[in-house]
Amino acid sequence: MSSFLGVRLDVTPGQKLLGQPWLKVRIALVSALVLVVGALLAPRAAQPVSVPDASAVPLLGEQARREAARPVGGLQSVAAGAARFSLAMPPPTSDTAPSTLRDYSPPLTRLVRPAGFGVVVSAAGDVLTHESALEGRATARVQTATGAFEDARIVAYEPATGLTLLRVPVATPLEAPALASRAEAGALVAAVGRWEGRVIAQPAFISSVGPDAYTIASPGDPLLPGSPVYNSDGQLLAIAAGGHQSGRAFPAAEALARLAARAAAGRAHPPSIGVAFQPLDGELTRAFGQPGALVSEVIEGGPADAAGLIPGDLLVGINDGPIDSSDAALRTLAALASDSETVLRVVRDGRSRTLTVTVGSALAMVALARSAELEEAGPLPEARTLWTAEQLRSAGIPAAARVLRIEGRAVTSRSQALRELRRTRPSSLVYLLHERRRFFASIGEQP
Repeated sequence: MSSFLGVRLDVTPGQKLLGQPWLKVRIALVSALVLVVGALLAPRAAQPVSVPDASAVPLLGEQARREAARPVGGLQSVAAGAARFSLAMPPPTSDTAPSTLRDYSPPLTRLVRPAGFGVVVSAAGDVLTHESALEGRATARVQTATGAFEDARIVAYEPATGLTLLRVPVATPLEAPALASRAEAGALVAAVGRWEGRVIAQPAFISSVGPDAYTIASPGDPLLPGSPVYNSDGQLLAIAAGGHQSGRAFPAAEALARLAARAAAGRAHPPSIGVAFQPLDGELTRAFGQPGALVSEVIEGGPADAAGLIPGDLLVGINDGPIDSSDAALRTLAALASDSETVLRVVRDGRSRTLTVTVGSALAMVALARSAELEEAGPLPEARTLWTAEQLRSAGIPAAARVLRIEGRAVTSRSQALRELRRTRPSSLVYLLHERRRFFASIGEQP
């Protein structure tokens, strides 16, 4: 049985509890349990497997008491029982092994890693996964737990989370795991998949619980996208995300309900023109001078890009209806039919323009966005080097954001950015990049 084990665990807010001597003892006991479980899950390898420092295990007190009472073989049993529900997503091409597999797995001569996993959630062959497991493909070919390959079709996709529902053709009803209710922060979980005849099990912890998603801390590599996450009772708890959402997992029961409803309504592929909008508020409202939906990103090669839309355009109308906010734009676009022609009315540099766009699908836009992801050419100045902390807070700009443009002019260095700021009006419109997100902000002049 294979597992991924690393050398570090991120410390969560729960670490502040470790100052209590009685809890240190309990944490040490639970840490020892985790290390033993990791050793049981680890494959036989030529190199020793490194283990995390016991003091970094992010468990809260109540979870420590519960997990310490469980048998050592708990996660091993979960992995053995859950693997039969797993489906793997083969990568488009793969000829080199990631370091984890090179170090800890026997030599592999065929495909060396899955692009991600999915999990059977209905007898009819429905499978929950995450779009990042498809690696930009609009079609899906999956490997079942028996090793057979099947062509699956996408029956529902949720742009906000990236969750995807596939349907695999089945001759006989499939077995699905029991669904879990919500978990608490600090709970011990396991991400389980089967690939090329091997069970891959990654021990992990839920480090925080949000209203819509969990944050997952895993020793070593992040969970593979689409990985089903199980609690220690063997119930399906969540689906791991990938890409820019790596480290998050979405509750499986809630995800299945939403996607099944979308599929039943015939909205498998929500419409999209390949843009992102940014709300107009504060100084941005004064900078643009009228209500509308501010276009903050345009996917290269998408319908909006082909129609001539650019970041910084203010969308003020769709077909015959006015648009006064980003929410109104999203609602109107969501009601359009794919492949329909739509008229956009935009304001650019104070002048009105009319553009005609052919609506596409949201999943196709994801594929285009992935293929268009390129490293920024040359160094870009950081916001913290151009403005004070107070100015950045007031404008809502992260200190580490990188500046792409100032008043529409591209900048590639701090000195160039300072020159552009000196020639602009007291309040400058800047275009920034932070954690793969591009956005506009209006910020005052240098003090």
